[in-house]
Amino acid sequence: WRGVGGRETLAQTLRDRGAEVVYAELYQRLVPEYSEREWQQVLAQQPLLLVSSGQGLEAIAAQQPRISDKVRGIIAPSRRVAELAESLGFKEIQVAASAQDVDMLIAVKAWLAK
Repeated sequence: WRGVGGRETLAQTLRDRGAEVVYAELYQRLVPEYSEREWQQVLAQQPLLLVSSGQGLEAIAAQQPRISDKVRGIIAPSRRVAELAESLGFKEIQVAASAQDVDMLIAVKAWLAK
């Protein structure tokens, strides 16, 4: 099971091991569009950005190309997403253990403890 157009990593690993992979695409990610006024309202206090995926971070960066200058930092759900954040100019990056709520909250607590 995966979302429409999901990553191929698991499928390729399984194929390499001789498995036949058949997809059941159960959801589709849609990118919400926010007005510049909405962005300015949210970014006025220079918040901490939490993202759950690289795709989400790319969608945010497409709407706010200099987002790294407008937030305190970012909580990323993985090293891969943290590397993407670095490439987008983020300096303050905290990597959570996963995108699960509990792991993201632990990462926020660690951020606040710094």
